[in-house]
Amino acid sequence: MDLCFLKNAAALRGLPQGELDATHFVCFDWTTRQQLRERGLSVSLSSDEITPMLGKRLDEFAFALSCDWHRHCGEDFTKLEGVSLGAIYEHMLWFQTLLPAYRYLAAVARLIERQSPARIWLQDELDHRVVDAVESTANLRHIPVERIAAANAVGEDGVVPWRPVSLRPVDHVLRAYNFAADLIRFSRLGRRIRLLASYYPTLQRLFETVAEDPRFGLYFLERPPASILSRWLRRGSRFLFPHSQSDHGTTRRVVEIQAQWKQVRHDPDYRRKFVCDDLDGWQSVAGDLDQFFGEILVDLAHQVAGCRAAIRAHEIDLILVPFDAPPVQRMLIEVGRALDIPSMVVLHGLPGAYNARYNCCADYFASWGPATIEIYKTLGCSTTNMRVTGSPKLDTYLPIPKRPRIPVRSILILTNPQDYSSTLPAEDDPEHYIFTVLAACRDLRECEFVVRPHPAESPIRYRDWLAPLALPNLSIQARTPIETLLAQADLVITPVSTVALEAMALGIPILWFDVARSSPPPPFAAGWLQPVRTAQELAACLKTIVREDKLPPTNTARILESFAGPIDGGASRRILDWIARIAGDV
Repeated sequence: MDLCFLKNAAALRGLPQGELDATHFVCFDWTTRQQLRERGLSVSLSSDEITPMLGKRLDEFAFALSCDWHRHCGEDFTKLEGVSLGAIYEHMLWFQTLLPAYRYLAAVARLIERQSPARIWLQDELDHRVVDAVESTANLRHIPVERIAAANAVGEDGVVPWRPVSLRPVDHVLRAYNFAADLIRFSRLGRRIRLLASYYPTLQRLFETVAEDPRFGLYFLERPPASILSRWLRRGSRFLFPHSQSDHGTTRRVVEIQAQWKQVRHDPDYRRKFVCDDLDGWQSVAGDLDQFFGEILVDLAHQVAGCRAAIRAHEIDLILVPFDAPPVQRMLIEVGRALDIPSMVVLHGLPGAYNARYNCCADYFASWGPATIEIYKTLGCSTTNMRVTGSPKLDTYLPIPKRPRIPVRSILILTNPQDYSSTLPAEDDPEHYIFTVLAACRDLRECEFVVRPHPAESPIRYRDWLAPLALPNLSIQARTPIETLLAQADLVITPVSTVALEAMALGIPILWFDVARSSPPPPFAAGWLQPVRTAQELAACLKTIVREDKLPPTNTARILESFAGPIDGGASRRILDWIARIAGDV
């Protein structure tokens, strides 16, 4: 039987129609798999080949390699004035390149071993990591590869391409804001602790508290919502603009790094880093590394130099970020470390499968509850500079409204981004999740259903998917604040999501609907929350809740105590008092 790797069902037109029944098809999203199954074809997802044990092994290897790829002979060859440019891209390399590449390699190897194909068909539109995995593995086994022309069908790879660090362009409105803030600041006496913060909505209560605390001066890297600028202006909060002048020293160092890369990439010892058991991933990832050194490095180096100069000029005392994995936030941490400026992560949400390993790069870590610290401890992270502070976001709900949740008439459905499935051995594409949920809800005509796409998703996809259903009691709310949606909800159906914790804090019952086959992080794990796994089980549970007014038992008090910490309105104050002590020791 031949093997055929497809991005979408439209590519079937490029295959000899008489050979369809003698071909096993491999696809990368649930929709394509369903379309092929409906035609009676033999088909599977590539992720079906990744067992939990193999997935864990590949995850650990890819993570270790992402922390080591910019080192050769024990030295980091991407250093710029003490800042590791390679470290800034560690998480992006792990999440977007290494982990998908090795999963594809492992899946292709297992498929070829099991199917023993005489020929492999390969659609042109597939992600280059899939193409590289198929071609390299097929060449080793001397299996011919036939290409299928692009089908001109819209699809998504599930793997986001690398993007360079891009800071906010100079904004004349913010320049004027800084001028006004300077006038206010100059009217005050005394040296304040200067914080450079990366804005994130879940930390808004913390930033508001900073703005009202005379001990602190606050600088922002990104532009927050205009509605809250005036409150910060009264305390002289400012925006930091990285210096943009030409830096010949930085340019010279970039040229040196690029020359070093040309030597390193041909060194057999360096290439051996990319071999995991019998999987040689060099061919699959070399193009991304070349892109980094050829395109991204130049802009990144000048951004680092500009931030370094601005941070020194403004005498920043501490760097505050909501996470430390994305390149912009990691850049701030690395620049601060080179200048002996401490950094702190104030946790923006619960750690998941994608960011748990990387939220320990900063010097200090403000956790919501004690269970989160234990998660990082099990990952081998030092917990010396971790502290339970509570959640600034949950404090925004105080005083918590008390209202009856029975009968249930308004149901909020949360979702997860599609690209999560590119790194999990799971059948968790959002169309599968959302259609399965709605199938279970279809008979509940007495309820209103609100679908809330994840902020990283496009609501257009959900409108396209759900429009044919024509359900009169269904709406999609992408822009309405989650706080408003929770206030209106009587029940929340959720995948793995921090919002579930917010719902529990508000006393709203939740149903965790889990279609994934991977191990979820706590509290979405055994001993904490009981999952609902099938449409039939979900439908039965919903009918019990809606029509019999019987809510499922959940030990929310234990979960909140462990993961949310104290919900008493004091989280922001505890964080700022801790920062004041840290800054006093600098």
